[in-house]
Amino acid sequence: MSTKKPRAVLAPTAKMADLKFKYQACPIAETRDREWVDRLRTFEDFIANGPLAADGIRDSEPRDQAWIRSLAPDLHDLLLETFPEP
Repeated sequence: MSTKKPRAVLAPTAKMADLKFKYQACPIAETRDREWVDRLRTFEDFIANGPLAADGIRDSEPRDQAWIRSLAPDLHDLLLETFPEP
C-alpha cells in the first residue's frame, strides 16, 4: 500500500497550441542558482518537468511562496493552472 500523494497532471482542458503560446509569452529571468524556473526553460521542459515543479511549489513553505512566485510570476501562474492538484 502506497502513501505517496498523487502527482499533478496536465489539465484535461489544456490545448497544446494555446499552452505553447501562453508559455512563450512568459518572461523567464536568468537565475544564479538552480531554481524551479531552470527546469522549465523550454516548452518541452515545461511539459516534461511541469508536474514535478508544480508539486514542489505547492509543497513549499507558505512563507516562501512570494519569493518562489517572484522568480517568474507569469510562468508560476501558468504552471499551477496547467498542472492542477490531482
